Amino acid sequence: MLYWTYEKNDNYFDVQKVSQLAQLDWSRRNSIWENNIVRKSTNSDYEVQNRPTAIVEAVKIVKIILGWI
Repeated sequence: MLYWTYEKNDNYFDVQKVSQLAQLDWSRRNSIWENNIVRKSTNSDYEVQNRPTAIVEAVKIVKIILGWI
């Protein structure tokens, strides 16, 4: 996600976007991650998925929530 805060042409990080990322709830129980990166297992634990499709979907959702797209 930090990649999307970097302004390549100006060679700096967008401080406002970095602040938005810092304010996200990164815990497994946050609904942002539900059914993409984090899935509930049969014993009610939360498992982190590291498949590319899950990650791409989570990034897309976060960008929409933050108003970046």
